[in-house]
Amino acid sequence: MTKATTNIPHSVTEISGSVTGDKNLSSTGDARVRALFREWREASRSSDLDQNLDRCFEIEAEIMSTPGGGAALAIKAYLFFLNFHLQPDGAPQDALLRYSALFDKDAAPSELGEEEEGLMVSMLRDAARQVPELAELVAPIAHEDAALIDADIEVQSEPDPQRLTTLIDRIAKTEAKTPRGEEIKSRHAA
Repeated sequence: MTKATTNIPHSVTEISGSVTGDKNLSSTGDARVRALFREWREASRSSDLDQNLDRCFEIEAEIMSTPGGGAALAIKAYLFFLNFHLQPDGAPQDALLRYSALFDKDAAPSELGEEEEGLMVSMLRDAARQVPELAELVAPIAHEDAALIDADIEVQSEPDPQRLTTLIDRIAKTEAKTPRGEEIKSRHAA
């Protein structure tokens, strides 16, 4: 969804004042970015997203141009990955990140190498630790039971019976690591 590039510093001169390590700036920026993110989520959940799309882009531009600390960085990292379109058709939420190639090597080929995939998972886990509101949005990639969560999402929208069987088999063969994973496995047990 990200097309926001206005108001973003493009040169070292433009950002040099923002790289001071000022803790007040970090906490103020984090609070501002969190508030903007909540506003972005509301706009992106709208039943008429087309009408709110420009507002989403404006909010993203504000987020990107607001200096902050760990929370701001976490939200910006999330938006960065969202911009890579890690949300295939069939995702139940517009803002939900998915990258099925992590778990299903028979699906579309991965655009990332193994190291890049590991870095993505690590970054998204750290982002969710910094901003708990991100946890559910990155769960199909970063949760301990991401493989089960991703397969469960796909099962809900898969019309092809053969593919559905493959997904149910993947759920059955994947070990659950959390109560959420156990719940998914029990719901799809034969």
